[in-house]
Amino acid sequence: MINISGNSPVRVGDTLEYKVDVTNSGGSDAPLSVLTDQIPTGTTYVPGSLKITAGTGIGNLTDAAGDDRGEYNASQDQVTVRLGNAATASAGGILAPGAKATITFRVTANADSAASTVRNTASVSYQDPLDNNAAKTSYSNTVTTPVASAADLQITKEQVTQYPLTVSRSNTD
Repeated sequence: MINISGNSPVRVGDTLEYKVDVTNSGGSDAPLSVLTDQIPTGTTYVPGSLKITAGTGIGNLTDAAGDDRGEYNASQDQVTVRLGNAATASAGGILAPGAKATITFRVTANADSAASTVRNTASVSYQDPLDNNAAKTSYSNTVTTPVASAADLQITKEQVTQYPLTVSRSNTD
């Protein structure tokens, strides 16, 4: 995770960029490879920020479903990217042994994340051809990001004090 805003620790309103590296470290193809990443609680997805930055299909992805390899699903608050060779707008492709892909997206820290920790974990689902094409899922490590407390101003009202004032007129006529 990179804090695009540059603050340490992260502050409410900061933009964070998550980078997810996927590698097939096995000895066989991983067909129907699909990355899913739930947007962390306490953050808001930055529209138009989803990208493939390494591997097959490098480029910006739209947030809409059905027009390219990736999308942001607002109702599920998650990004999905179909990875590998021959991936389409509706199905994951093949990640060959040793193949890599890198996906990035951005979020903004919300006020409800103040004084807490934002956590993010990605997953990749695929079929295992050595196990009768059984559906498998691999999970990333969890990235934890502390968020600073929001401003907390204190106002103290003091007691009203009265001072007597005497006005007199001196007449010198």
